[in-house]
Amino acid sequence: MSDAKKSDVFYGADAIARLDPKKLGELAEASERGYVADEGELPKAIASWHERMRKVLEQGQVAVVTVGDDKEVVSMAGFRLIGKTSDGCPVYEAGSSVTLPEHQKKGYYRQAMERIVAEIQKKAPNAMIVRSTWKSGSKEREKTVKDSCEAMGFQEIPPDQYAKYIGKTWEALSEEERQGYLEWTYYQLDLAQ
Repeated sequence: MSDAKKSDVFYGADAIARLDPKKLGELAEASERGYVADEGELPKAIASWHERMRKVLEQGQVAVVTVGDDKEVVSMAGFRLIGKTSDGCPVYEAGSSVTLPEHQKKGYYRQAMERIVAEIQKKAPNAMIVRSTWKSGSKEREKTVKDSCEAMGFQEIPPDQYAKYIGKTWEALSEEERQGYLEWTYYQLDLAQ
């Protein structure tokens, strides 16, 4: 974090209070711009991001990183319960994460993710956390997510393992559903280890 400003991390209601509609719009665009190849698809992608984020915000399971005296939100991450392992341990998906472009590569995303992991550990010390990134996005973005996941102890897992966490078997999925899962790279962090 060489050129990073002093930052603070807020969670839950304290985090949500800092997310006004304008800031959510900036974060949505920053998140989705790296995933769409056609600029015309951006509004649809942003609308989808807002819908996913609405669900995370309703549950209050979000962390934001702010910088400067005015506490500008520059990064955020959320999580949600998605299933259980075969032995009954809860599986949370950490996602809905984004850092504004001008604040990237300064450690803010990692701060938000570390807070998310700490909050999940409080809820369920034996939980599994999964994180994914879209393979068709920017190669630089994929590498950044991979590097940050590995630095935090996440390990890459195959798509069929992720499908199990959300209560699906690979064999029961249609070919189209399987192809959808194959478009993503999945990582997991086992808190029990």
